Amino acid sequence: MCFVMYRQSVDYKCASKRASFTSPFITYWISECYKWRNRVLSLKTRHQTKSNIVKGFSIQGKQSGNMLVGLKYKGYLNELTYLCGRIIKKKRMKYLLVSDIHGCLPALEKVLQFYDREHCDMLCILGDILNYGPRNSIPEGIDAKGIVEALNKRANDIIAVRGNCDAEVDQMLLKFPMMGDYTLLVDEGRKLFLTHGHIYNKEKMPQGHVDAIVYGHTHLWELSQQDGTLVCNLGSITFPKGGNVPTFMTYEHGGFTAYTLDGKALKQERI
Repeated sequence: MCFVMYRQSVDYKCASKRASFTSPFITYWISECYKWRNRVLSLKTRHQTKSNIVKGFSIQGKQSGNMLVGLKYKGYLNELTYLCGRIIKKKRMKYLLVSDIHGCLPALEKVLQFYDREHCDMLCILGDILNYGPRNSIPEGIDAKGIVEALNKRANDIIAVRGNCDAEVDQMLLKFPMMGDYTLLVDEGRKLFLTHGHIYNKEKMPQGHVDAIVYGHTHLWELSQQDGTLVCNLGSITFPKGGNVPTFMTYEHGGFTAYTLDGKALKQERI
């Protein structure tokens, strides 16, 4: 972001370009704002008249990438002080978590539509992606090839783990890694342990403390606290059990929300 101060007759104006930047530069930009504020205040002392001073700045913020701040000449000088304290609004990541697709393309398409509509940032797939599984019936709309095509288009935004029905041949088709037994996602300092559920689950927790364990496998969705850890079972979008509807979840800023395929929220729980 660039601040430009210049003198035109007896007025001082401020202009800026919208830009995105990452957290290592936060301190630098805030210090720059204070620097410009002090310069304006010194000008006010020098000229001893309000007409010679910019009366202020107003904020027009719009997120892009990780952070974004826009400034527009318009308002009152004290708003620059406000800006120094709140110049950067960090964009929170929003994750969509889904498990046990089992080769059903129509169900996955509804999830992807929700992903796009809600402007999610990352898709987390927790196993059993292509294979319908020998213990399950063949789902309506089974289309493993179609799922491969749909997911490979989004490969850069996907993290995935292996389910008990996934095989090496699935990895040969998919462009994102998906053969790990788990992955540890750290977001805003919170540790989320992502796994399928056949190895680690609420009855067999991983070593060390995590804020949430997220899995599927049983096809029974759940959001509950257990000994200081949030247990998140995503259920299944294809073969829900226990009289449940197909479900998936989102995670954002410490909060999980369970949804139906129609996008109806079922339950929310915070870490």
